[in-house]
Amino acid sequence: MDAKTILILNTIYAVIVSVFIIAGIMIQNKNIPYRKWSIAFVLFTLNFSILSLRDGFPIVIVGVLPHVFTFIAFALIKSGLMDTLNIKENKKVDRILVLLGTLGVLYFYNVTNMKAYIVILTQGFLIFETWIICYKEKNIDAIKRRIILWTFGFSIMIQAIRFIISIPWASQLNPLNKGSGLSYMSVLFFIIYIFMTLTIISIILRKRVIEQKLLIEELMQITLYDKLTGIYNRRGFHQLFDYEYKLKKRESTPSGYVVAICDVDDFKSINDTYGHDVGDRVLKNIAQKITEATRETDIVARWGGEEFLIYISNVDEVNGEVVINKILKTIQNSKILYKRKKIKATISIGALYTRGVLYKLDDLISASDKELYKAKNNGKNQIKYKVMIDVCANLKSGQLVH
Repeated sequence: MDAKTILILNTIYAVIVSVFIIAGIMIQNKNIPYRKWSIAFVLFTLNFSILSLRDGFPIVIVGVLPHVFTFIAFALIKSGLMDTLNIKENKKVDRILVLLGTLGVLYFYNVTNMKAYIVILTQGFLIFETWIICYKEKNIDAIKRRIILWTFGFSIMIQAIRFIISIPWASQLNPLNKGSGLSYMSVLFFIIYIFMTLTIISIILRKRVIEQKLLIEELMQITLYDKLTGIYNRRGFHQLFDYEYKLKKRESTPSGYVVAICDVDDFKSINDTYGHDVGDRVLKNIAQKITEATRETDIVARWGGEEFLIYISNVDEVNGEVVINKILKTIQNSKILYKRKKIKATISIGALYTRGVLYKLDDLISASDKELYKAKNNGKNQIKYKVMIDVCANLKSGQLVH
């Protein structure tokens, strides 16, 4: 296939690819990196278009303009990648390379081999510079870094092959003549163009994956966690406890656990005396102290208002009570500072110890709540701890029988 036919086919393909890429980029994103990439792909298309229609243009334009377009395109692709990866770049280097390349092809626009050397070396330096920056930068997304290193690495190898092909060209040889090597040069450059296209598409898709992951995490944070304290909310507690319950159904020997409700004593008085901001600080402090006093395998949730629900997994009845006492003492020894005053808040705890899957969560919470009521009526700042491990217990009309 002759060089001109290859250039025309490259132009058609470049137009199609560029239209899809630009349309997708411009519809989805208005930020600077994507605009730079859009301009770069347009310049690649113009490069192929001018070269394929070179018979209708003056030799100065044909010998200079397409190559300048590719210089700028590679610089824009690099700049867009640096913006996307949050890497600071020295734009002066790119400007100097583009300027030197432009001056070189202007001076040797009619000397085929010299112009080819300048074009390949300028493009090669821009690609190699991008590769080096991403190779040295370790704090970027590992997958993005791998994509850039592989695609740009192949592009550097292809540039080396293009340079070797350009060596035997005669100085004044018309590059469109048969046997000039332009066919191979054009095909190889088109492969580089495809590599650039794949790089950009991969980075965009990777960015989409990361954005969706962050969105899912944000939605989970909103759905499962309490905004004020950062611990689980009711929905989050239910979801985790349901999972724990399913695991317990598979146990051959039922394991013990504690479900406890904590209520801040005289919380209304704290709000009325110091204000709701201090009340919020008290709740956050208590949530933090409960979390510190329990294990990662336990579940701590804000059940509503000033109430907290705790699930302590895989303990016997003695160790379960030890953990509950540790929580109470941790809160007793905790204070927050407000206007040079130390504000102390206490909690009352109603706790229930049981084994296996004998009772439903609503029944466990109801029984714990009754114990909490006893703790409150008995003077507050204390624990009421109940053990229900009768394997013969059953449920009647939704009530606990033991």
